Amino acid sequence: MKLTPGKKKLMIRIGVIVALEIINILLMWLANYPKLVERYYAEGFYPVICKILHPVFNIFPFSVGDVFYILVSAYLLYALFRLIKLAFKRQFKQAVMFLLALIIVVQTGILVFYLFWGMNYFRPGAGERLNLRDTGYTTENLVKVTNMLIDSANVARARINPADLQQNNDSIYHTAIAAVKRLSADSANFRTWYPRVKSSLLTPLMNYMGTSGYYDPFTGEAQMNSQMPLVNRPFVACHELSHQVGFATEDEANFGGFIAGINSPDRLLRYSAYNLAVEECMYALFFRDSLQFKKLKPRLSLPVRNDYKAERLYWQKYESRLNRISGIFYDHFLKHNNQPQGLGTYNRMVLLVMAKYRPMVEHGARADSTEEKFDSFFSKFQTDSVFQKSRIVFPLKYKVSSDEGESGTVKFIPKNKLSYFGLFVANGKKGIIKQINLNPATVKIQFQIKDTGYQKDFTFVKKRGQWQLVFIEDNSD
Repeated sequence: MKLTPGKKKLMIRIGVIVALEIINILLMWLANYPKLVERYYAEGFYPVICKILHPVFNIFPFSVGDVFYILVSAYLLYALFRLIKLAFKRQFKQAVMFLLALIIVVQTGILVFYLFWGMNYFRPGAGERLNLRDTGYTTENLVKVTNMLIDSANVARARINPADLQQNNDSIYHTAIAAVKRLSADSANFRTWYPRVKSSLLTPLMNYMGTSGYYDPFTGEAQMNSQMPLVNRPFVACHELSHQVGFATEDEANFGGFIAGINSPDRLLRYSAYNLAVEECMYALFFRDSLQFKKLKPRLSLPVRNDYKAERLYWQKYESRLNRISGIFYDHFLKHNNQPQGLGTYNRMVLLVMAKYRPMVEHGARADSTEEKFDSFFSKFQTDSVFQKSRIVFPLKYKVSSDEGESGTVKFIPKNKLSYFGLFVANGKKGIIKQINLNPATVKIQFQIKDTGYQKDFTFVKKRGQWQLVFIEDNSD
């Protein structure tokens, strides 16, 4: 029996819907096999997509993704209006045909979403890929790590100068890109291709939605709220770039942004990363042990507390029903995409941070045991308070030498009594540093303030391939 043109068109559309649904079902079936997703998608197909999409959309100085969503929103409003109009006119055949076409558009969008980026949700977790044990943590260890992070945040905030706080968005984005590229060069787990960050055209709307940034899977663009508090922008830029790398879940993108930030030499970015980590850990501690939370809160320096206050006041200005509605929608979206905690997934970053720092709080050593060069170790030792404390043998032997030929005074400093110290500054003055290699496994650092008689010697030894501070001797006049 020969089909009429109308029926033939109907059958074609139904056939396309069935075919697209089968493809989407097959993708969701593949999602049950994370190692296959990692091998064939994350390490195979996705890099090809990135190498195509990123250079193309980087050409445009504005957010193409924003324009795309504006057009999609306009089309959906038009579609709703047309369906209502056809229903009122009782043109049901036309309404059915239009509805089928709309279903095809939605199905195609879902397919493109998962092919272009969304399958990253179903990779093995970052804890497995980065060899971190993210199975849980004790409240005691959470307190220890939060203490270390607070120290780092306080120090990093104190290092920021007025010029750092005058940076424009382009400068902040450039710094974030450089940080992610640095990670990409060192680790295959952070591989990136032509990264770029753009200010969103929808920033005013994002304010009312309570959104600091988003990643567009259709164009591969990392989008930023360009008006949010400045100290938060560097970390958010790294967070969105981590999505671009392939860290799909929010906790993993937070962790990726944190790692990029604390390994950057940029003062503002380092502080921004520690600022976020302290906030997340304090939030987790509040629900674990509110008394410990109250004890740690006063340890935050005044500038850090002021930054948290400014952030809170900024978002309070834009609280609205739209914020709550968008939060509900996004919560359901995350739960559908392998994040059963929904918006609570953001705070699960603490699991990964705890896994990273567990060797430091339990064994006083880094998670890896590879050989390291003293120069690279010492550079990080004097700028990162968390790393510094993890590489000191406690109780630390401290000797004050006598100028009268006596043996001097020796004491041992426990971990909770030692504050972060910088080796190039003392009493507000810069010093002279001299490195003496006593043997392949022992290095002495002499630190002096010219014309003052101030001198301290720091002795480092290499144990199991890692450098550690074991002794300080004060030889000041």
